[in-house]
Amino acid sequence: IIGVDHGYSVMKTAHICFPSGIVRYEHEPIPIGSVEDEGKYYVCGTGRQPLLRTKTENEQYYLLTLAAIAQE
Repeated sequence: IIGVDHGYSVMKTAHICFPSGIVRYEHEPIPIGSVEDEGKYYVCGTGRQPLLRTKTENEQYYLLTLAAIAQE
């Protein structure tokens, strides 16, 4: 079991903490710590997410959750 706190500014688990921003790239980026999903690449920890009514409105927090689980 891995607990993940989906904050608006920071994603947290028991052992890691990183900014909840995410940027999409069409080609594989150089920075380590990227997530690939359906041929798109995402770099986590860049900036922060805008305030949303619910965190399920788009795929951003899903991808951040994958990154948090992978790092944990």
